[in-house]
Amino acid sequence: MNTYYAYEISTGRITHVFRCPADQVARQLVPGETYAEGQPDQRSEYVVDGELTARPLMDLTVPGLVIYGVPAGTRFKIKNSTGAYIYSGVCDDGVLELADPDPEIYTIRLDCFPYQRTTVTIDAS
Repeated sequence: MNTYYAYEISTGRITHVFRCPADQVARQLVPGETYAEGQPDQRSEYVVDGELTARPLMDLTVPGLVIYGVPAGTRFKIKNSTGAYIYSGVCDDGVLELADPDPEIYTIRLDCFPYQRTTVTIDAS
C-alpha cells in the first residue's frame, strides 16, 4: 500500500493525503482532482506544473495597528487576548487595520491560497 495525495488540477491545492492499493486510487478522487505518489505538507506545499512547490509567504508590513500587503481576497479572523474570535471577513484592498481597538493583544489569521496561512500579532495595549 502506497501513500498518495490528491490535488485540484486548476489550482494545485492539495486536498488530501491517503494510503491505498494502487488499483483503488481513482476511488479517492473527485471530479477536477488528480493525484501523485508521496506525502507532502499541505500547509507549505502545492502543485505547479505537476511538481511539488513551496507555497509563497505573504509579503506583509505591520507598522502599528495596520497590516499592508494583504493579497486581494484574503480571508481573515481576528482573535482577542482571551482567545475568542471577535471579527472575520475578507480583505480586498491590500490593507487591514484595527480601528479603535480595546487595549489588548490581537492575533490575526490570514488565509489566501496559494499563500501559506499567516498569523500576525498586534499589540494594541
